[in-house]
Amino acid sequence: MQLAIVVANSHFFRALFASVLSTVSVVVAADANAEAHSVRGRSLSVGIMLGVRSVRDDTLVPIASTGPALTLSARFLGTAGAGVVDAELRLGGGPVFDRETRPGIALAHGMRLTYLPIVFVSQESWSFAVGPAVAWETDVFWLAKWDDAHAYWLGRRWLGPGVRAWRLLAPGTRLDIAAEMSLLGFESRPPPYRHNKQDALTHLDFYFAGTNRDAAFGWLADFQAVRLAFDVHRFDRAATIPNGWGLGLEARVAHSRRPEHAFVIETSIRVERAWDVP
Repeated sequence: MQLAIVVANSHFFRALFASVLSTVSVVVAADANAEAHSVRGRSLSVGIMLGVRSVRDDTLVPIASTGPALTLSARFLGTAGAGVVDAELRLGGGPVFDRETRPGIALAHGMRLTYLPIVFVSQESWSFAVGPAVAWETDVFWLAKWDDAHAYWLGRRWLGPGVRAWRLLAPGTRLDIAAEMSLLGFESRPPPYRHNKQDALTHLDFYFAGTNRDAAFGWLADFQAVRLAFDVHRFDRAATIPNGWGLGLEARVAHSRRPEHAFVIETSIRVERAWDVP
């Protein structure tokens, strides 16, 4: 078992190193273009997201539960060298109900980081940046009518590609489109047979550490995580990071095949306020 974990970790870090090398090559190629258009700026923002979340875990019962989701987020967005850095923390939750209106609770927390070297910048049309993304995300749900002693979860730490595109909509207004997708990483899922009588549902650390234990290495065929976001922001200049108020739409999907199929689907509307930082 220890040997398998070492091998899995070596594959993961080998892939991470290869991704870093490819990023460096793109940075070198994109540097002249980014410098020519002076893409600069940094901002910190806080946001609130209101949406709908659906969860299902066939390890427990092959029935989906759906309900409202409220999420708080904090984000740094800025340029570093010839690339765009996007780092975010988020925490949210809400009630869910199955088709018979049996209630449950779904929670989600995560952090993500992307560094996207700028490939092309235009004052008149679309600008593009592409590079690696890493994330640590966890979805936890408790469906008391089916199992009041245990929680069920999808915990994942992954590496994959990210892309961002933006363009001017009107003077002082810009549209940003961002997407990330998992490629490989480590996934934590509840065991198919629960030998413990009760999870530590009243302990806060269970929802962070307990739901990410016994992680197994996997790739795209084992688990998938995708995020797609559209944001309209205010800004000061056409080629800088947006600041001021923003309105966005986001969709995310997480799916696992181990030990049984499980998924989380969420769509949200986001309101965000960003401030310039030095």
